[in-house]
Amino acid sequence: MNKNLKLILLSLGATIFAAAIIFTSCKKETLTPKTDSVSTTDNSQGKVIYEKIQKFLKLNETYKAGTKSSGTMSVAEAREILDLTINYEYSEHMTVCDSVSLDTLYIAMPHVDNNGNISTDDVIATYGTFETTLATYKAAIEDNRNTLSYFMIKFPTNDNAKTDSNIEIVFDRGIPSNDSLQQYQGPFEEGDDFYCGYMRGRCNSTFSENTDAANELTKRFKYIPNPPGEEYIMLLCNVEHVKYIAIPYNYNSFRPYVYYDDPNMEDCSDHWLFAKEMIGIQEFPCICHEEMNCYWRSIRRNIVLPNAPLHYSPIYNSPYNQCQIYFTDLYPKNNNYCTYVHIAIVRYCNVYWNNPNDVE
Repeated sequence: MNKNLKLILLSLGATIFAAAIIFTSCKKETLTPKTDSVSTTDNSQGKVIYEKIQKFLKLNETYKAGTKSSGTMSVAEAREILDLTINYEYSEHMTVCDSVSLDTLYIAMPHVDNNGNISTDDVIATYGTFETTLATYKAAIEDNRNTLSYFMIKFPTNDNAKTDSNIEIVFDRGIPSNDSLQQYQGPFEEGDDFYCGYMRGRCNSTFSENTDAANELTKRFKYIPNPPGEEYIMLLCNVEHVKYIAIPYNYNSFRPYVYYDDPNMEDCSDHWLFAKEMIGIQEFPCICHEEMNCYWRSIRRNIVLPNAPLHYSPIYNSPYNQCQIYFTDLYPKNNNYCTYVHIAIVRYCNVYWNNPNDVE
């Protein structure tokens, strides 16, 4: 993260969603999202991770000075240290953002030897390539969504991770927000009826609002860091992004979404995420507050709560961290047919807290 963001004031306090450490890898409710937290990690775990990152950064310094290393590490260890260090150095995850989208960078996979190992120098060189690639990317950003965070480091999946493959780096990109989760008490009340997307605001409203149903649902599932004390920094591990959809779709060969069917869906909606087939010219869908509450409960039931079926990520088994609801219309079968849907973009990761100035 940016150096000036590493020292965090305790006054940032809001909802704590500090995740458990895994290194290997519409009816009214009384609960609010503020209770949907996983167990908090202790400082000793964060200190181990912090020391590992600092060791790699020192190796990086000596490598740049011309000193080579004879060490090697496994592919899993290489991915892990890049995951930790990139998120430590470049992820601005202490800044809560709006208008968040996912973007991707690709860098070359380092050579893997016959024993399935990568030289330490090659891992350091790969980290340097990432730094150069990221600097070029940030210089070309033309909008205000230049706050980057939560980097997912995904190595190629072929058996030997050959050098002609690329490392895929997926990350959040957004605009810093002044919102606080405490503003949104939820669930939705009478009058909280919103058009499903395109930032059309409230239904039948005489004034303009720069919001929609997807945006209002997203507000309820923001992750807002809450450090355990002054000068603590937040460390990330095994970041993973997944896009979920509640209906099957067969409009094209590209499959960016993971389809999930809720086996315990309430009768307040046909799907656990909004979906509506549009045939011909129809009035743009409005989601009433009862149905908004239905989706709010469904997202918590399927993703947020610790026993939710989608609470842990499919690749790294990382716990839920944040859910963003995104509106889109699926590719039409013909000019008179399309489907409006909400996509749940879920961010998973392990969170560690550490005070680097804590001397035992």
